[in-house]
Amino acid sequence: MSRDHHHIEETLEEEPEKIEKFPLKIFEGFSLQIPPGFNSVTIDIDARMQGELIWNDARKEAEEAIEKGFSLMWSLDLGLFNSLPLPLSNQSQFLSLAIGLEHFRDTLWKDFKSHTIGAILFKGSANFSHYFQWSIDYQDQFHSWLKDQKIEIFEPKIIPHLRSLFYRDVALEYFSLLSSRLPDTLPLYLYLDAHLISQEPITEMQLLNLESFERWRLALRGSKLPFKAIGWGQPTPYGYSGFSSPAIPMAEEAKIGICVPAKQVILIEHYQGMDTIIKHLIEKNIPFKMIAEAHITAEWDGLDYMIFSPNGLSVQGKRKLQGFCAAGGTAVSTCQLIGLSNEIDLETFLSN
Repeated sequence: MSRDHHHIEETLEEEPEKIEKFPLKIFEGFSLQIPPGFNSVTIDIDARMQGELIWNDARKEAEEAIEKGFSLMWSLDLGLFNSLPLPLSNQSQFLSLAIGLEHFRDTLWKDFKSHTIGAILFKGSANFSHYFQWSIDYQDQFHSWLKDQKIEIFEPKIIPHLRSLFYRDVALEYFSLLSSRLPDTLPLYLYLDAHLISQEPITEMQLLNLESFERWRLALRGSKLPFKAIGWGQPTPYGYSGFSSPAIPMAEEAKIGICVPAKQVILIEHYQGMDTIIKHLIEKNIPFKMIAEAHITAEWDGLDYMIFSPNGLSVQGKRKLQGFCAAGGTAVSTCQLIGLSNEIDLETFLSN
């Protein structure tokens, strides 16, 4: 076991119980004129490769914020991804960023951990393909990724879509490697702008796949789907991060669930019919929940209907839906019926 792992374990043993304020109401920055209604502030940290890692101003801001009763959200600027001078594969660059995170861990986080609610690793577009340029190295990785997803034949016109999913996984793997230098008890956030992907529900559902982002907490801007995420610039029932006084909306009780296929199910045809029903629910302002296939059993409480696409359903998913039906729920297939005990098609559901 490395010295770093020993250090993190020792740090975690001393970890005090955290008191988090929910929903989080985060003012993005720190100033003398913070509008009423906020319970947390962000403190900016320059942790880029070229940074000097001297954070005296941040320390002073943190101390003043605590005196005023605010919790701390650390915004770690790592230069991801536009400001990185070298490719992600460059080991020296990675080690430089890792040193910055370790320095933050051993200084600011150590000194202020009882007042810390989390740290932001990234702010940017939810379509990570905007940050990468196609190269031979990525081409080889892409083909390996396709094999891992068991994708052998596909139409050339969907290559941009597949690449966007590939780049998402590249980015998340890099986040995972970097976050290994931070304590597991520190909540890590990704602030993602979904404006450019939210026009197509299936695209948004896939790029922000629930399984892919399980280890991260999200703040979303421009999303049209009911993710369990803080609203970035627009409040959600889970919280708000922005500049104006937050009015947090009440969570609506949902009786409808959308079964989200496993993350390795990536072809559009596996989501047949999902686009129609999701757009219908959004247009009619009908509340619904998105539930990862793997979590159907744990999250079906309170639901009357579970909508699924047979083309994207695994054998295990079918068993879970059968359990949902046995518990009194109705499964709604977006296309052909699959023989569940209490199952209707989408047309019947919409007519009701």
